[in-house]
Amino acid sequence: MDYVDMRYQNLGYQNREALEELQ
Repeated sequence: MDYVDMRYQNLGYQNREALEELQ
């Protein structure tokens, strides 16, 4: 796994948490 892939996965995880907070 590339470092960039890890960064993108981390961003996706943070976005999912933010969406759950908004709902």
